[in-house]
Amino acid sequence: MNWLKNGLIVFGTLSVSVFAGALLLIYETWRECEEMPSPSLSAAIIFGNEFSEQGDITPDLRLRLDKAIELYKEDKATLFILSGGNPNVSLAEHEVEAMKTYLVEKGLPSHHIVLQAKAGNTIDNIQFAKLLLDSLECEMVFVITGKPQLCRALLITEQSGIPSVGVAAEVSGGFLRLCLVSFQESIRLLYFLAVEQWQIPDELLMPEFDPQLRYTSL
Repeated sequence: MNWLKNGLIVFGTLSVSVFAGALLLIYETWRECEEMPSPSLSAAIIFGNEFSEQGDITPDLRLRLDKAIELYKEDKATLFILSGGNPNVSLAEHEVEAMKTYLVEKGLPSHHIVLQAKAGNTIDNIQFAKLLLDSLECEMVFVITGKPQLCRALLITEQSGIPSVGVAAEVSGGFLRLCLVSFQESIRLLYFLAVEQWQIPDELLMPEFDPQLRYTSL
């Protein structure tokens, strides 16, 4: 049974090393983005987050939206694409409407806001955003999401052919929750690297722009 014991030791060591590498990649991505001076770009994508049980904006989502407001007040971005974070389209539509309401109440003009609620995951969100960005001839975009999710989001934008700059929003709940969310995201990141990245379509195979996408006049 020594071979089984040794095999489990090797497997455990490799597993810990892989997760540690994923966590390090997540940390280094948001640290580098925080230290990098923010350029002046024309557009920003804000990724949604699950609603609370009462249907309210969660603290994590509010922190992401506050980052968008900072960029607007600093004249860093003028177009903001709000992407729903729920695979249920009706819930995602409610989410982006609530996100828009929050931003408008904070002083961001509604005609600078685009609503995108048709995608069910991060990859689809970025693919739909790319269609819109291409139609508006935006060469580079801010990507606003939580610190743990930023690495995966930037990898997807890079593979989708969207030059982007990451903006890391804080995670509510303190250091312990940040560690928990980062661990959960490390699993998603490893799954993306192993499986999902190969499912990102080539630019030539992307669908035509969906005229039913809901957006405000620019």
